[in-house]
Amino acid sequence: MAQLRLDARNSVLGPRPSGAVVVPGKPDESTLWQVVAGAGTKPRMPFGGQRLPDESIEIIRQWIEQGASWPEGAGVTVHDAQQHWAYAKPVRPGMPAVRNASWPRNSIDYLVLSRLEKEGLAPSGEAGKETLIRRVSLDTRGLPPSINEIDAFLSDVAPGAYERLVDRMLGAPQYGERWARPWLDLARYADSNGYEKDRSRSIWLYRDWVIGAFNRNMPFDQFTIEQIAGDLLPHATLDQRIATGFHRNTLINDEGGVDAEEFRVAAVLDRVNTTATIWLGSTIGCAQCHNHKYDPFSQEEYYRFFALLNNDKPDIEADAFNVRAENLGPQVEVPTPKQAVEQERLQREVARHTATLEKQTPAMEAAQELWEKGWEKQESAWKAIDATPQDSLDGVKLTALPDKSVIATGRNPDQATYILTAKTDIRGITGIRLEAIPDGSMPNGGSGRAPDGNFILTGFELEVSPVKTQADPKQVVLSAAFADSARHGFEAERVVEATGKTGWSVREDGPRSAVHEAVFLTEVPVGFEGGTRVKFTLKQESPEKQCALGRFRISVTTAQYPGLNLWTSPGSKVRSQEQKMALAKYFRLTTPQLAETRKLRAEARERLQHLDIPTSMVIEAMPEPRESHILIRGNFMTKGTQVSGGFPAVLHKPAKGEAQGRLALARWLVDNENPLVARVTVNRIWEQYFGRGIVETPDDFGTRGDRPANPELLDWLAVEFMEKGWDLKAIHRLILNSATYRQASNVTPQLLERDPYNRLLARGPRFRLEAEFIRDIALTAGGILNSKIGGPSVYPPLPEGILKNSFSSYDVKNLWVNPEAADRYRRGIYTFWRRTEPYPSFLTFDAPRRDVCVVNRSRTNTPLQALVTLNDPAFVEAAAGLGQRMMQEQGTSGERIVYGFRRCVSRKPKQIESLELENLFRKSLGMFQKDPEAAKSLASSSGLKLAANTDYPELASWILVANVLLNLDETITKN
Repeated sequence: MAQLRLDARNSVLGPRPSGAVVVPGKPDESTLWQVVAGAGTKPRMPFGGQRLPDESIEIIRQWIEQGASWPEGAGVTVHDAQQHWAYAKPVRPGMPAVRNASWPRNSIDYLVLSRLEKEGLAPSGEAGKETLIRRVSLDTRGLPPSINEIDAFLSDVAPGAYERLVDRMLGAPQYGERWARPWLDLARYADSNGYEKDRSRSIWLYRDWVIGAFNRNMPFDQFTIEQIAGDLLPHATLDQRIATGFHRNTLINDEGGVDAEEFRVAAVLDRVNTTATIWLGSTIGCAQCHNHKYDPFSQEEYYRFFALLNNDKPDIEADAFNVRAENLGPQVEVPTPKQAVEQERLQREVARHTATLEKQTPAMEAAQELWEKGWEKQESAWKAIDATPQDSLDGVKLTALPDKSVIATGRNPDQATYILTAKTDIRGITGIRLEAIPDGSMPNGGSGRAPDGNFILTGFELEVSPVKTQADPKQVVLSAAFADSARHGFEAERVVEATGKTGWSVREDGPRSAVHEAVFLTEVPVGFEGGTRVKFTLKQESPEKQCALGRFRISVTTAQYPGLNLWTSPGSKVRSQEQKMALAKYFRLTTPQLAETRKLRAEARERLQHLDIPTSMVIEAMPEPRESHILIRGNFMTKGTQVSGGFPAVLHKPAKGEAQGRLALARWLVDNENPLVARVTVNRIWEQYFGRGIVETPDDFGTRGDRPANPELLDWLAVEFMEKGWDLKAIHRLILNSATYRQASNVTPQLLERDPYNRLLARGPRFRLEAEFIRDIALTAGGILNSKIGGPSVYPPLPEGILKNSFSSYDVKNLWVNPEAADRYRRGIYTFWRRTEPYPSFLTFDAPRRDVCVVNRSRTNTPLQALVTLNDPAFVEAAAGLGQRMMQEQGTSGERIVYGFRRCVSRKPKQIESLELENLFRKSLGMFQKDPEAAKSLASSSGLKLAANTDYPELASWILVANVLLNLDETITKN
């Protein structure tokens, strides 16, 4: 309550309003000693608790008497920012002198060796060439080397062979895929929204952007800026907008009845915490509800940081009861080059036909005059649709009335969508009429639910499908719309334009008690023999809130000229100029003379709709910034003091004035004055190579995190990273070329006792690989890997029963059935990532669900993992592919075993290993020769293409050998 912190030096030794807590050298004048000893006038502490033991009180007295020495930089005892190592700007250390001066290959090695020599240890010798090429290949490409690559490296005895290998591997296109893998964990990338139904989302283009950025060796500062604020850069490119998908990877709750503001705030909080974790390595999220207990981040500073990320369009553009899967925030269309050409061509075609339909030529005027003379005004034959309203997502209750109209009651949301379905036997539908019917229960007795009794219809969509078949619904193209009454700027044709910003609304000066109607013309007649299923969607998404229809009726007609009763009789002199123009437009949109033009335009529009242009979710700033407040106890409903954007005071100040938004944040992060970002980033890279970071808590560089095992090495790498222009490949090249990295990974009893976790780096790395890479290694060894880079996520086979889990099959269940052979063998990074049900074999090998930012994955060792590599379809098919290749290899069975062994672990087997595998082959062959049907069953179920004269017993035996090879610990381990 008095804001006293006994873990903070300034709080204990600094001046305080109530007097010094500790006066060094003078315990009798120190409040701390007085209250624990009960020696002063203040209540003894702990208040109401048991008195401290005499020996503890005496230790405190002696400590004060001896000068109250406070250890510099000692873990949580140093709360003061300026004294904590992570908050001081890194400075490049000088190179230490070492005794074994022949060992270092670059600066990394001097700093590592200096520490080893202080500990009385020596580095290990260099690993063999087969080990090195496999290690480098896995670290740069996430794939094992081919036998040809191994042989080429072994035969290259010229100086610099290893360095040339490193350069080739870093230049491979698979480099981007390998290094995108850990970044996608950080970015919490997934292909689904994450809550309940866990609908799929389209954001795979962001994943492709990450892969491409790594392959282009985009500097890390630019990599940062484009992901956080690419859309705010001057003349932002489409790629830079796609990059902002980084912060659209948050979870989205699109269930009906949710409070959209609650989940919008939750998404912003996630963006704050993720940004701090990835770039600052800080647990700033602890300050969401109160001042950070251990690190120098206040709650106010947290919400100033929050304010920088709080000014973007929401993921859910709706109020609490109007959430729809198709309306999940900003997206961009990204056509392929081929699609872009076709899109432009079709748009030109539509524009050409539209111009023809809109042009009033003398010939058209003459034809219209003749048409009017021969036409007698009559009511179009309309038939009301007996429609069934669907349950509304926005809390509105829709009820069908006896006159086939529908009335809306219950909640009146800001925006609303009505969906009605029906079946009809009518064929050749040419028009749909929407009647807005006044009702005494509506405001002012009108037909809408707006305060004045009006409404604004922003969208009207019609989907049809045949009753007799299960064909997918087809959206009907509407060519035009007309209404008997409309506000200026709210004409019925704006509904067809479907901008969402305006729509049909009746005149404000007209009587609210009158029935008004709008007629929508279909581009071509609609209906199927045997009956038609019809789905009507009425959207009311105007910025003018609570403007939904109150009571309405839908009718259809097959008349040649539907809706002509909207105007006065032909030739009438009382027509207004507006009516004359509308009638002329109507004539051109219905006359048989232009039927072919209308048909061609409809076909072009339909082809445009079916181009299937990929979209990607992006961040987009609001026109005006939101107000941001401190949220009391982190509760979005309890707003405290208003705050503006800003940064933690313990870190550097922004280069130019006050922070204004995401772009200022991004530039502040990668400012060379920032003490954390370079350290945190090189530490994560180091962890990928050695299994542990120089700081073993990569997500916590605060006072509760671990101190660096080698502070000088960490700071040297951080400064090198910044001075080299944030060049990622330069850092990779340094590490890969170091003698530290090239050490053998053998563990001696001495090293196991002195340094069991290899923190001092007296040996090379050895640890199990990650889930996706284990799968990729198997597919590569089996010769079945599809090496295509980029593209939409794929759906490899799932174990039986996975899709039966609650909601797990929602909206993608058909995509998991019989995936294309090529797609089932794509790299693991492209597997569809469903948050509520991630790919099972990945989960077994410790992949996260990606609900939140994950800095490093755990590594467990369970029997389930062996069951996956023995039985999972991908591994069985990989074993079959490898077995078939071993069988087809020329030579003896021993030579075939060498071939298979090298494909899996990149080295030749030892004699004892060859003998064990040959015995397995012989034993299996004898078994399958006695049971050829079992051999045929195994070979046939593996997905192999088999010749008619296949020797099934031999093939099945090689498949079993291959299965063992893929299950070797060495196969799934980097060593």
